Amino acid sequence: MYLMKSILVPIDFSQCSKNALKAAIQIAETTGAVIELVHIYDRPVIGFVDLNIDHIKHKKLQNKMDLSMKDLIAENSTADVVLNSTILYDISLPEIFELPKFNNIDMVVMGSQGASGLKELFIGSNTEKVVRRAKCPVLCLKENQDIFSFNKVVLASNFYKELELIFPQIDSFLKVFGPTYHLLKVNTPNNFETTRYSRRIMDAFADKFKLDNYAVHVYNDNHVESGILNFSKEINADAIIIATHGRRGLEHFINGSLAEDVVNHAVTPVLSFRLKGLDKNENVLFPE
Repeated sequence: MYLMKSILVPIDFSQCSKNALKAAIQIAETTGAVIELVHIYDRPVIGFVDLNIDHIKHKKLQNKMDLSMKDLIAENSTADVVLNSTILYDISLPEIFELPKFNNIDMVVMGSQGASGLKELFIGSNTEKVVRRAKCPVLCLKENQDIFSFNKVVLASNFYKELELIFPQIDSFLKVFGPTYHLLKVNTPNNFETTRYSRRIMDAFADKFKLDNYAVHVYNDNHVESGILNFSKEINADAIIIATHGRRGLEHFINGSLAEDVVNHAVTPVLSFRLKGLDKNENVLFPE
């Protein structure tokens, strides 16, 4: 079983990030993990050409951030969960995974407001960047979850060999929550399989990993992403489980990422896992 020791929760003091903290606390109560809160801000500067730090304003800002973090911890304090906090400046959120303190985080839980249009195409959301950079599982939430669980999870894939490499990690991670897996194959006009064949593949997958609580589904839609989102909404899923290659730079711009698209547009919470040891041309979910 996956041993979860620490959960990172990025905090910007918005309601979105506070919702993520509430979910993280519920997960920590089940797993015994410590929660690491992190807030990042940019120091105020003077001038437009020679940018110098405004130390007076910076000191006031520091005091304000310290007080806000203390208040947040006081509001969410519980006897069963340890809340630690770190405040950093002049660093981007994805860059914190290069810091020794956050190098061995076991999970990230973060709120997301998504991105759309040109911002999504050229910049992307902070959540997308974290999904791309983090080596650990990342849970993204857009709405408040009064009672968060992994009881009913959607696992969307083509269920070919690539998923078999990552599924032991997924199952080990979720086992403590006792999930029911809804194995999903989305049929599209360009990638069609007969229902009989798809069901046989999914049943063989479940048999190989000795799954007891599962159901198989074949869903028809114009695109894989919309199929995953629509099906998850229809069954009122607790979470969507998805894998990502963590593509960056030009390769990401050209090929994109189904995982990040789902994270960006899903209302249902999305738990992403970073793939390891795969050839960059192999596809875990569907051809991208």
